Amino acid sequence: MTVDYATMTDEIVKIGEQTGVQVRCQKEEIFTPENENTAPATSVTLTAHIGGFDTKATINNEGKFLWESDDVISVLATDNKFYDFKLLSGAGQNKAEFMGLIPGGALPTTVAVYPAIASHGEANTVLTDNMLTLNLPAERTHIQGKATAPMVASFAQGAEEIRFMYVGGVIRFPVASLPANASVVVTMHDKTVTGSFPVDITKLGETEMVAGTTASEVKINYVSDAPLAKAEINLPVPPGVYDNFNLTIYDGAGQATFTKDYTSKSNVVKRASILVMREIGFTDDGVGTEPDDTDYDAFKLGKMPISFWWTVPEYAHGYDDAKTRELYADMAASGINIVLYNGEVNTSVAENKRIMDIAGELGMKFIGNVWGATIDERFALIKEHLSSSPTYIGEYFGDEPSAYAFDELSQTVTKYLSEFPDEEAYINLYPMYTAANKLGVPDAPNQVKAYEEHINQYLNKIPTKTLSYDYYGLLNGGGLGGDFYTNLDLVRSRTLVRRMPYWVITQAGLVPTINRMPTEKEERWTVWATLAGGSKGISYFCYWTPASGFEDYMIRHDGTKTEAYYWIQKLNADIQTIGNKLMYCHADGMILTAPKYYPLYDNNGAGRTNYGPIKNVSGSTSIACGCFRDARKSENGDNFKGYKALVVSQMPTRDADAYLTIDSSVSKVTITHIHTSQTVELTNTLNTTVGDIAVKFDGAKLTLSIPEGEAAFLEF
Repeated sequence: MTVDYATMTDEIVKIGEQTGVQVRCQKEEIFTPENENTAPATSVTLTAHIGGFDTKATINNEGKFLWESDDVISVLATDNKFYDFKLLSGAGQNKAEFMGLIPGGALPTTVAVYPAIASHGEANTVLTDNMLTLNLPAERTHIQGKATAPMVASFAQGAEEIRFMYVGGVIRFPVASLPANASVVVTMHDKTVTGSFPVDITKLGETEMVAGTTASEVKINYVSDAPLAKAEINLPVPPGVYDNFNLTIYDGAGQATFTKDYTSKSNVVKRASILVMREIGFTDDGVGTEPDDTDYDAFKLGKMPISFWWTVPEYAHGYDDAKTRELYADMAASGINIVLYNGEVNTSVAENKRIMDIAGELGMKFIGNVWGATIDERFALIKEHLSSSPTYIGEYFGDEPSAYAFDELSQTVTKYLSEFPDEEAYINLYPMYTAANKLGVPDAPNQVKAYEEHINQYLNKIPTKTLSYDYYGLLNGGGLGGDFYTNLDLVRSRTLVRRMPYWVITQAGLVPTINRMPTEKEERWTVWATLAGGSKGISYFCYWTPASGFEDYMIRHDGTKTEAYYWIQKLNADIQTIGNKLMYCHADGMILTAPKYYPLYDNNGAGRTNYGPIKNVSGSTSIACGCFRDARKSENGDNFKGYKALVVSQMPTRDADAYLTIDSSVSKVTITHIHTSQTVELTNTLNTTVGDIAVKFDGAKLTLSIPEGEAAFLEF
């Protein structure tokens, strides 16, 4: 049962059966409206204090304890039932008077509870042998300024004044602006903060609620059609250490706008206290953020992670150390900096260690793929032979799993990360064009919803630090996969709110019957467009050409280099000219000038039309503009207001003149193309070249002439 305290009338609210004894109180005889034949009701007034009669009931914005005008307490009567008492007078004071109605012949006795809802619920408050059972609901309505930490009053017969003692505390999440009709969901991974909690009423002032050790989830609803500035989300909880929970804010449409994992062991909630977390803010575009540094470089490489699918097959050269070293030296020389040990490989721990050591000598990191008869055996081998090496950064756990496999993967990954907390459990996911039955969500209404649910289930169930998916969009016969941008934007939006980097495995060769062989310019375009979509890592399918059914990737079957090797070697070097900057940027979204043909996930396919100082984007052909925001702090501790953009033709195989309307307050911009950077003054005389990009300005519109397969990186 739920009570709306703002609109509640003087109806009698009866909750649960209890035991009790009689006390003296003031009363007057009235009749209940429901049945004039019932016994007269009694109007009862009680004076309520907190603690030593000199503290206050709720915690306001300044951290003071005050009774509020709409406060309600729940009082046990001698008919073994609880009744709600509304505040009569004393709002904003140390003590307050509460009035309630109880049936004639019954009197208040023994115990009272604040807030009243703490005595509501399926478990109904029970008092047995001085043990009171309190209920904290799993869903509640947000009431601004109220921090209703649970309290209990125990009093003797004849008491005219009662005093409440705290048995819990509060976690407060300040929010700079709460969206209209938002909901906030807090998921405790190892604490129970909802349901029933026993409290010994003979030890009030020293006893406290004790959280359970199973997971629980609380939903707090903000019911209003208008946004709320400077909201305080107050979550009543039992005292304890809260070092493993997640908070997600959803807007009125149910879209996640902010998600954060809280893992600090300093999140300690004490009885009768508030733990205040860092403020959550929102950009003008409705994206949640925190005023802190965010580094998307998950492996601390200091540059963009670059990896591949299908590594060097050892059998091809008889496991010869010298030849192996030579082949991996070629890999390092191509600009690859992470060895993903998969494909036609020997997965013994000995071979993993052999390749890991070679990779380390060549300056690369290593994601292993150790075989073990059981998970415990596998992890024991990793611990003994691999994990102590600085080269080892994680373990491979699967490619393109169905959602049906997520529960089992969750157990494996959770166990791995508990034993190896500094490493990553690498899993690669399907692209959006995969059939819904393969995704494991066959009942979805359409393909986008199927993929959205697939990604949501993965993120909710499997605690990886990064997300990876593959997408091969250069189709046979020309053209680009129609969900290329939708796929990018959906994954971007879901990982952004978690401050989580994602990688894309891009097409680097011919995929039989599906995809054409890319040209050098198409390969470059694929990578730049993917980075514009927010990817924080690039992988190539493939490095070594698989044994059958595939043709001429970076390395042929016989170990010789293809043209693609040299294209990608140059491209990887070019990536790193901006890679370290992108690793410190939030990817807030994209602007597409032709969303009708290649819709984004964001904003019902429309995406953004402007961003920061960029007021409009158009072009001689369709343009894709990736929108970024620097996530680092300035020297005075504030966020940088530095906006960045990565501009590319929306489609492969096209030169493009991109026209960007720039806010008049902006006087200069730094433009990078490949290895050339130049800061230019935005004046009517601007007519220059940065790398291979011609740059002009006419007083409001910045023109970038971008060659086929290239991109311009802008810093405002």
